[in-house]
Amino acid sequence: MTADIGGRLRAARLERGLSLRSVAQELGVSASLISQVETGKTQPSVSTLYAMVNHLGVSMDELMSGAPRTPPPPGTPPLIFGHSGAVQPAVQRAGENPVLEMENGVRWERLAVGEGGPADALLVTYEPGATSSIEDKLMRHSGIEYAYLLEGE
Repeated sequence: MTADIGGRLRAARLERGLSLRSVAQELGVSASLISQVETGKTQPSVSTLYAMVNHLGVSMDELMSGAPRTPPPPGTPPLIFGHSGAVQPAVQRAGENPVLEMENGVRWERLAVGEGGPADALLVTYEPGATSSIEDKLMRHSGIEYAYLLEGE
């Protein structure tokens, strides 16, 4: 996983005053699995990660950027300050994209900086034979996904 995703999940859990056991019980997994994800010793499946962020009330953008989500006023573009102090549009280079490599051949890449708005800009890649859940369970999450298939079926 990308830099300290597990630590961010742990911080969110502790900020909400939740124990490992209570989160594990709510998600239907072991407390050991939650601990191993938080310490970076194991990678969660897509379904486990979605369940964790939904239960903890953390957005994927917040998790991958490390910054708490504070939506700007509607219509405000993401901004950064340049060397001269002038405000410039935010730029994120492809080599700077945070990446999550998860179990079962699934990769998430954060494509854009900036919080708020109707979507998290993530590129999710499933290698041939990859799956979102080890248990082959369907999962639900808030939001909308857009998908395209490059080849195959």
